[in-house]
Amino acid sequence: MVSRSRVPNQGKLLDDYFPSRFLKAHDFFRWRVTEYLVTISRAVEEEVTPRPGEKEWKLVLYFSTKDGEEYPRGYLVSAKADVDVLRGMGVVAVRDLVGVRVLVCLDEWRGKSVLRLRPPREDKREVYEDAEEVA
Repeated sequence: MVSRSRVPNQGKLLDDYFPSRFLKAHDFFRWRVTEYLVTISRAVEEEVTPRPGEKEWKLVLYFSTKDGEEYPRGYLVSAKADVDVLRGMGVVAVRDLVGVRVLVCLDEWRGKSVLRLRPPREDKREVYEDAEEVA
């Protein structure tokens, strides 16, 4: 039996071997950004598997890009802190999410890099508005 192998791209991130359907902290490392100002284009509930054998419905936010297209991977709202930020911005129901501008930021939780939502800053001069510019 002949085995096949190849030398991988040495710059490839290990996370690329297990792509996610949601935005992850490693995406921000790849794009060399710590935050992104985005506009929510839609909010849906998607079934996720938090642990083997378990299914849950979680809120997922999708963002529009500068050209009006929707970025293909959504942001999984998995922390109460994100809900608190949205509520603090005046969002009280899912119907209020579309059109809201929010910062998606790198943060740390239990020693791991994670993404979190923050209200946009008024003094922010330059923030990437869509991931396709730097991806």
